[in-house]
Amino acid sequence: MVMERLNRFCKAYLHEGLEKLEDPVVMVKQYMRDMKADIGKQQATIEKHLRLDETLKRNWQTAKELVERREQQARLAVEKENDELAKMALRSKKEAWEQMNRFAALREKNELQIEAQKQTLAELEQKYNQLRDRKLELVLRVQAVKASEQIKDTKRKYRQQESIIENEFERMEDKVTDLEWKSGGRSAVVSDLPAVDDEELQAELEQLKQKANQ
Repeated sequence: MVMERLNRFCKAYLHEGLEKLEDPVVMVKQYMRDMKADIGKQQATIEKHLRLDETLKRNWQTAKELVERREQQARLAVEKENDELAKMALRSKKEAWEQMNRFAALREKNELQIEAQKQTLAELEQKYNQLRDRKLELVLRVQAVKASEQIKDTKRKYRQQESIIENEFERMEDKVTDLEWKSGGRSAVVSDLPAVDDEELQAELEQLKQKANQ
């Protein structure tokens, strides 16, 4: 019953998403604490019945010894022809015999209860061990899912930052280019161009003028 309830709760929580994954682990731990307490109570109950069994055993033994003693007393009274004393001894013997049988019946009933309690204890301990193993498995699964989600978050965050960094680099490169032009970088670029002969320029200029006058 405990395991079935646990399975239902775990499935319900797992459907809620990662933020709910801690809840089944906490719930399992609480179940284990409750079950551990039940095991302790069961052990205490068994110990109580065992002590009762010892008491019943002593009482039964005392009644048995009284039966034997009254039997002997009745025989001695008969030998002495004391019927009245013999009857008293036999009456006491009968009462002791009834007590002995009553203690025997109570002890038998108590032993059955002890066996039932031990069976219940064994079942609880078995379920507790199963729950402990499943708790470990559940914790490992939760940790694996959380680790996977953390990796995804890290990659997603990196992709977002990568885009921002790329844009920032482009902006910085444009700014550096502007600074280069302002600081003479442009003239340096122009100075790197091949030199042009003034005579060639003058000749080309004259040709343009002639075409314009035609």
